[in-house]
Amino acid sequence: MEQRHVHVRASVFQKELGRHRPDILSACRVALSQDEADGHFLHIPAEQFALCADESVDYAVMEHTAAGLVVPLDAGWNDLGSWAAIWDVGPHDANKNRLEGDVMAIDSYKCLVQSHHRLVATVGLQDLIVIETKDAVLVANKHDSQRHLSRCLSFWSIFPRLYQWVADDRSHQSARP
Repeated sequence: MEQRHVHVRASVFQKELGRHRPDILSACRVALSQDEADGHFLHIPAEQFALCADESVDYAVMEHTAAGLVVPLDAGWNDLGSWAAIWDVGPHDANKNRLEGDVMAIDSYKCLVQSHHRLVATVGLQDLIVIETKDAVLVANKHDSQRHLSRCLSFWSIFPRLYQWVADDRSHQSARP
């Protein structure tokens, strides 16, 4: 798969989004005006998030703008479009688990476990996604988690800051004695 890298100032992107897809810009502004910060996440009401068109940056802006360019780049990029992709980017423990927050993983392998408000303990699990937030817990097969995620709309509200959080801070693993 060809990878592309986009470099653009946020102010320029916002202006171009307004020029080419004002509906998306408007939906984003409305959704962000009703957000709720919670630890590492910015929760956006699912109803507002659903009003934003499901269109990639490439189609919405980059194919139409004269204010930027896209260049090929082979940098091992991952769009983090699934829970499995978040597990892929690591870091992992000796059992290939990605553990974030207050987590105890006993005899568990290749799991992504995120705890944001309380201890999450796993015993004897393999290839599962366990995401604990203040209002819900998601437990899903890592290889099938995205297919059913649209049924769990409250989890969609965490994606806007998830990309930034993964990129900016990889120190959320906690080691429990």
